[in-house]
Amino acid sequence: MTGPFSGRGFEDTTPRNQGILIRDGRSRTFLLRLNVYSGLELRDRLLQAGFAMVRLYGGLGGRPYDLDAARLVAVARADA
Repeated sequence: MTGPFSGRGFEDTTPRNQGILIRDGRSRTFLLRLNVYSGLELRDRLLQAGFAMVRLYGGLGGRPYDLDAARLVAVARADA
């Protein structure tokens, strides 16, 4: 069997990019990882992190977050 569930469990398919920073003739290489979350996953993680209120929007203008949304915008408030 091949693919993400090929015998050893879940295959990590997190997008990765390698970056190289060159400064003063010295270079440093680092790995960038991008995690993609659904609206529900992001909301749950923000609540687990201690935010008291989380609202999801489909754009910066405040349109609803739904299947037609071009973006995912989260507004979260922490307890004072």
